[in-house]
Amino acid sequence: MRTTSAALALAALALALNVAAGEAREVPGSPAAVFLLSAHLEQVKATSDVAVTAATVGTGQLVLDVIDGKAQAAAVAMTLAEAVAAAREAAWQEGRMLVVPEALQFHEVARYERDARPVGFVTVGAPSPQLEKVMGYLRSKQGLYGR
Repeated sequence: MRTTSAALALAALALALNVAAGEAREVPGSPAAVFLLSAHLEQVKATSDVAVTAATVGTGQLVLDVIDGKAQAAAVAMTLAEAVAAAREAAWQEGRMLVVPEALQFHEVARYERDARPVGFVTVGAPSPQLEKVMGYLRSKQGLYGR
């Protein structure tokens, strides 16, 4: 009986981890970030199982979702300061003050050549190994962005 319970608990844990991993495999991005990275997103998905998808909400809400723990990361096409300002505005529209965690990080992967706009991912703390793989691939293609 005990081994059956243990096996069921392990199966439930494995299922929960797979669901959590599946959720973490989709990274929302601002339409600008997705557009600027679009030439590489199919290859990113094929090699890492991470899909960077265009969100239907603004950058501020994307970053706010990362800060609130609703998303593991967000792809943005602006500096961290601009992304935090956008998140502050989104929080204000919800009637609350933004508390920016000290561990909020911006991981630049490219710069758009026309206006030197950075493109990267916002995370709280270190990025997941899957996201690290994505960022490594995109950084290896940085010559395509005129950096």
